[in-house]
Amino acid sequence: MRDIRNDLAERITHLNDQIGAADRELKLKLNRLKQEHEGKISYLKADFDAVRTVLELEQRRLQDGQPVARSNGAPAQMTERDQTQERARFLDILIRKLSDDGPASSSDLREWAIQGGYLDDSKTSGAALYSVLIETAKAGLIRQLPDGKFAAPSITELIRLQHTV
Repeated sequence: MRDIRNDLAERITHLNDQIGAADRELKLKLNRLKQEHEGKISYLKADFDAVRTVLELEQRRLQDGQPVARSNGAPAQMTERDQTQERARFLDILIRKLSDDGPASSSDLREWAIQGGYLDDSKTSGAALYSVLIETAKAGLIRQLPDGKFAAPSITELIRLQHTV
């Protein structure tokens, strides 16, 4: 009878190599599947975030946006929180106006804000509004066009903004 231990050892080595190759192939396929899955998910999440952002803007647009009446007398003392809330509310209404009516110049927006009761009719209100517009444009909440007019953000800007928040 012949000694087959060497043949069996070679067979074990060969099978072990095949098992290792199968494991490596499985790992490569899993990595490819994971990458495909992550790509699909990131694309879907970006779409989801964009739609959610547009929905939030629509909800704000449809909420009651009555302007805050300003008295001609001395303004009441407002807390910092009240001022922040009023400013955020004004920016929401401003963005809604730009979304609904299209691009507008700072002087047109000043006239609209005065007529709506958001600004008083003083010499400094135009400069104050312009600084708010520039600051808001730098934050990406609105955009300034090459002709100097201001416009609502585009969908891609909304998506970018959503990912940075």
